[in-house]
Amino acid sequence: MHLALGDVPEKMTVTFATSNKYTQVPTCVLTALGNFTGTTRTYKDGNWDGLIHTVTFEGLHAGAAYTYDCGSGSRSFRTAPAVGTLPVTIAAVADLGEDCDRVGCGNATITRLNSAAEAGDYSLLLHVGDIAYTGGDTCIWDNFFRELEGATSRVPYMVAVGNHEHFYNFSAYRTRFSMPGPAAQASENLWYSFDYGGVHVAVFSTEHDFELQTAWLQADLAKAAKNRATVPWIVAMAHKPMYCSTDDYFDCKLGNLKIAAVMEPLLKEAGVDLFLAGHLHNYERSWPVFNGTVTAKSYSNPTATVHAVVGMAGDVEGLTDRWLQAPDWRVVKDARLGYALITFQNASYMNFEYVLAENGTVADSFVLTKGSEAVVV
Repeated sequence: MHLALGDVPEKMTVTFATSNKYTQVPTCVLTALGNFTGTTRTYKDGNWDGLIHTVTFEGLHAGAAYTYDCGSGSRSFRTAPAVGTLPVTIAAVADLGEDCDRVGCGNATITRLNSAAEAGDYSLLLHVGDIAYTGGDTCIWDNFFRELEGATSRVPYMVAVGNHEHFYNFSAYRTRFSMPGPAAQASENLWYSFDYGGVHVAVFSTEHDFELQTAWLQADLAKAAKNRATVPWIVAMAHKPMYCSTDDYFDCKLGNLKIAAVMEPLLKEAGVDLFLAGHLHNYERSWPVFNGTVTAKSYSNPTATVHAVVGMAGDVEGLTDRWLQAPDWRVVKDARLGYALITFQNASYMNFEYVLAENGTVADSFVLTKGSEAVVV
């Protein structure tokens, strides 16, 4: 089971896979509201031979708890808070693969995300690309979803596409998710946006032609910027970063510049608060920065976007601990298994934490403040 937000807080979707012997209309029972039926689709690439089902729950109350059963046992979730509601706490990962037996695999992160979701430590999970690390073996998707189900069956699991989803023209990614809104439907989950309480999240693809996305992204961010009185925070996420200092020529000396040249001005124009990326298997955070120049070494009323690489979740390729000489924009670098935990406390205060998967301790944190209540931290 993996949940996703609907296009309004009063909707939630659940997606699950079965064998091709499943012949009935997919049906889930929601406590107090009865039966909901859904749709079925499939793909055959990589000799995968199953069915994908999505059921949409409608007529719910924002910020309310529900119990549901799609035929494999009872589970529970909480709907999104009403638009504009704060505080909310969001977990974010990138480059998280299935359980494996090599150094740097994401086993501890999967365990920690599942237990933290059960404990209510976060209410939304973002995965910024490179999901499951299938290597073209599409059955690994099923293994990965089973392993992470402790989290994804409880909290909405919202994704961005990464380079490791490219097999068979991204067919597994395009089929296995049901992200909200008309942009998601038109792009098959490749770019879309949503509001979660007082946070607007815009998702785009670094794996596809930017010309197909930029008009949509610019319009989406402009609309979000005009709506800050209701939804004060804007987060953008995409798999490959605009700023990184891993010793990787293509990704951190060439590829990132190509992405930034097109997309960074859109973030600046809308005043995006935070950009989340992955691809590099480590953690980095920046000062507020634009066009390679730090606007201020402070997170108080920043005039440019803060960038965070959260690719330290763990996968079969392991972590990366090779660095270039520190650029002026870099504040912290690290290469230990973990995830980001981001609390948007109110319209003026965001707390970002890098949580270590092995023991749950906070390895790094920063506070971003803005508005009349902003303080220097």
